[in-house]
Amino acid sequence: MDRLPRPEKKKSPEKKELVSLETGLEQAIQAIHTVLQKQERALVAVSGPAYNDTNVGKTHLKSLIAQQLQGEGISVWTGDTVGELKGIGYWQVESQVFILGAVLTAGDIVDIETLQALKEGQDSSVHRFAKESGVDLSGIDIRIFIGRPDRPPEEGDYIYNDILINNEGARNKK
Repeated sequence: MDRLPRPEKKKSPEKKELVSLETGLEQAIQAIHTVLQKQERALVAVSGPAYNDTNVGKTHLKSLIAQQLQGEGISVWTGDTVGELKGIGYWQVESQVFILGAVLTAGDIVDIETLQALKEGQDSSVHRFAKESGVDLSGIDIRIFIGRPDRPPEEGDYIYNDILINNEGARNKK
């Protein structure tokens, strides 16, 4: 008796390594340089844990990236949300790197199709809002997750993000 072939299971992407703040910063700078070799601008999105992303180091990381790039002569614009892209001033449209510091991450979502839809939705919003300011950005080029030991990434974050950082120095603000 002939059997029907079993449907192939979709292979999940390889789980990325959780790295220190210093290593994550190095990886981010290297990834930005790689993007800028291929295109005129790069958009970096920094996110924290899905349900509690305060005091994990998003703003600190965003500042470290901006300072290093500006020290290399690369112009940088920073904001928090995708919606802020539509408020870019005319003097900022020539920036080479755009960094957002409060972008939605995957959290516990692990379905590849759902994750792809989330990425496409964010990329579409980026393109639309940036275009309103006269900036040509097609979407998010580099996704960075930053957490801390008591707020680690969830399974979906390992799939969704390009760089995952464990910020051991982050503490609650008093």
